[in-house]
Amino acid sequence: MSRAIIVALALFVFGSLDRLALADLLVRGYDTNLHDRFANSSDFIGANYDWSGVARSSSGRWATMVSPNYFISATHFSPGVGDTLTIYGSNNVAGPSQVVNVVAGQQIAGSDVWLGRIDTPTNFGTFAVASAMSPTAFINQEIYLFGVAGGFANPAQQRLGRNHIDAFLDDFSHPALGATVSDVIIYDYDTPTGGVGNDEALVFGGDSGAPSFIIVNGQPVLVGVHWFKYSETDFDQPREGTGDSLVSSYINNINLGMVGQQLTLVAVPEPSSWLLVGGALVFLKYQSKRRRTSKTVCSH
Repeated sequence: MSRAIIVALALFVFGSLDRLALADLLVRGYDTNLHDRFANSSDFIGANYDWSGVARSSSGRWATMVSPNYFISATHFSPGVGDTLTIYGSNNVAGPSQVVNVVAGQQIAGSDVWLGRIDTPTNFGTFAVASAMSPTAFINQEIYLFGVAGGFANPAQQRLGRNHIDAFLDDFSHPALGATVSDVIIYDYDTPTGGVGNDEALVFGGDSGAPSFIIVNGQPVLVGVHWFKYSETDFDQPREGTGDSLVSSYINNINLGMVGQQLTLVAVPEPSSWLLVGGALVFLKYQSKRRRTSKTVCSH
């Protein structure tokens, strides 16, 4: 990822229905059997893992179960009280499923991380949250990221792609994103080559609050929730990409908001020294350029 890509991000909050047309998660070499969860194919790139904790609401919003009654989403596009979630026990839409009601929710520490609660414990899986001594441990990690697949309001329309985390930004904010401030992981969309090949993915409208996972000890663990997309066009950047709120930055705040339940944490190995230095350089260059520029970034 170009170091300059962090300098001036052309941002929009891609859950805002009044701002843009909805579109499916973009996967470079898209194939329904490879990338759509409910095609229920043995070729699905996530076929080796349990995704039953990934749910969507009747209003097309995302929820990732992190305990029997609690889920994580995006503050700006979260399932509201009175909304229903459909939770599928497998990748077969005709298999066991559960419909539950959202009964509470709260913004976490002024960020775009949202903690919601359902009335009935899930019958299916929940996800641990990735934790690390330093956020630089996440740089260059391969991620699996969810997004919409061909039908916004249908909870069974879930698509899965992959990418690599390129950088970490702490306390990121921008006027285009309102008053929200979040720690962020950034990953760009490499095309037509590079990245993770045909699974390389880019978010679009309706994907806000959908999760990103890294694989630790053979299991997916939650690392981020989609917050914004940035474009290369306004500032002549080489590639467009995605910003996720980094869930691990808010572990203590999330646990405080959970009654009778707590997050399960999985440690991510620390990176090598060159990655620590590289991550620091990305952050310092971004901070330096942000202090020097007063140019307004367009909201879409």
